[in-house]
Amino acid sequence: QGIKARRTRNEGRVRALKKMRESFVNRRKKQGQVRIHALEDEKRISKLVFEVKNISYEIAGIKLVEDFSTLILKGEKIGIIGGNGAGKSTLIRLLLGQIQPNKGSIRRSKTIELAYFDQMRESLNPNMTAMDFVSEGRERIDVGGKSKHIIGYLRQFLFTGKQAMAPIRMFSGGEKNRLMLAKILSQPANLLVLDEPTNDLDVETLELLEEMLVDYKGTLILISHDRTFLNNVVSSTIVMDGNAVINQYAGGYDDYLLQKKQLDNIVKSKSKPKITDKQAKNKKLSYKDQRELDKIPEKIEKLELQIGEIQLQLADPEFFHRDESTDELIKLSRLESELEILYEKWNDLE
Repeated sequence: QGIKARRTRNEGRVRALKKMRESFVNRRKKQGQVRIHALEDEKRISKLVFEVKNISYEIAGIKLVEDFSTLILKGEKIGIIGGNGAGKSTLIRLLLGQIQPNKGSIRRSKTIELAYFDQMRESLNPNMTAMDFVSEGRERIDVGGKSKHIIGYLRQFLFTGKQAMAPIRMFSGGEKNRLMLAKILSQPANLLVLDEPTNDLDVETLELLEEMLVDYKGTLILISHDRTFLNNVVSSTIVMDGNAVINQYAGGYDDYLLQKKQLDNIVKSKSKPKITDKQAKNKKLSYKDQRELDKIPEKIEKLELQIGEIQLQLADPEFFHRDESTDELIKLSRLESELEILYEKWNDLE
């Protein structure tokens, strides 16, 4: 029931997420357009949060980031995924200026107001009450331009009035995470950085967090291994594959897998054996089969040419932002199936 409820979001949230991703795609498209007027550049700069140009970073001879570039604008929600030790936290520290790249440059907005959740529970004072930790001793706090009573606000995060007045040492790990999220989401920040915020959270809190992040008007950078959570929240995903390889994809985790599958198909198709006329004619066949076999090399060549043209488009990061990308991916799948059939036919006839 809980998992099903988590996956069944209302139509309003689905529309909000779709609109957010469309906005991301439209902004990415505009980056490729030529700008003539200085005013347009100023407008773009006013939306800038981070402009990353060809950065590299290594420590103790180990490369964690190599020649990575991206542009993060206000309102974008960026997911970061990768294995342990891939450099996810390092990338965030580079963005925030806590460490400097060995090469390249990072331009930052001068108006960043940061709220950073990094699961450092040791920063919690165990003797402080939950309400004092979040409100810093005030009865009312301002959240999103609205004044809220602290106990009412904490109820949104599933804390009872009794829990709100209890010392933090009484809380479980999941409750402490919930409390830290309540604190960070109450701050007047325009940049929210969350490092694995979903650990130890129950389904209800995950639903609440998803809603709040989709509605969040600022910029979000989110490290998470939670596939569903990323699908429901982010507008693009940065993937750290290890060995300092970093790529960025439009959409959430599932969108990344779809695009990666297409790239894997490129490698697969390139590994297939090359057909030559000589090979095709080595075996004596009936007149009909021989004619069919004679045509196979030409058909394969045409199919590989068509597949190659689409694969070239796939290598362009802007490809997945185009309206026709879905049709092209369907066409690619069809062409690859036809090519597979031709190879099987050739094997049968040779």
